[in-house]
Amino acid sequence: MSRRAATIEASDICFSGGARGADLAWGALARELGHRVLHFSFAGHRTKAPAAERVILSAAQLAAADTPLRAAARTLDRPFRPRTAYARHLLERDWFEVKDAERLYAVASLGDNGQIAGGTAWAVALFLAQQSGAACDAFLFDQAAKRWLHWRGAWEPIAAPPIPRGRWAGIGARDLSRAGAAAIAALGPART
Repeated sequence: MSRRAATIEASDICFSGGARGADLAWGALARELGHRVLHFSFAGHRTKAPAAERVILSAAQLAAADTPLRAAARTLDRPFRPRTAYARHLLERDWFEVKDAERLYAVASLGDNGQIAGGTAWAVALFLAQQSGAACDAFLFDQAAKRWLHWRGAWEPIAAPPIPRGRWAGIGARDLSRAGAAAIAALGPART
């Protein structure tokens, strides 16, 4: 049974988007840690996230994400003109994954230009905008370089991020590499 979006009340909760790859891996990690998991979704969304963990966003809720997405588009120097309604809803869903998060864990590739590849860039930009771009609890596993980075006004290498706790977003690439999957798994219960 799917839930309608509601006020979130929990001490340890993972917000994600239910996409194959990193999103589902973060959800699995959160369950292993005993955290609540919410995968934001919408009518017609193709996801394999457990139905009990899905939060179905209404059309009005999705549309409310457009203002922060336009700001993210300027930051990313990308157009906010999705080709289809489905693609638009995927980006709008990203806002809900990060808007209530205290920290962010992402897995994607960082390009030579310093830009995060793919749709993950949108969610990261939305999260960082809430933090005013300052140093914050944003962590990125760069699949290309196979290393963890911490946002300190710019991405800086670290050995590993802290174990997820509190209200956190777990997001990333649909094409999760072995190194990316291992990086997520390494934050599991064996390390706590």
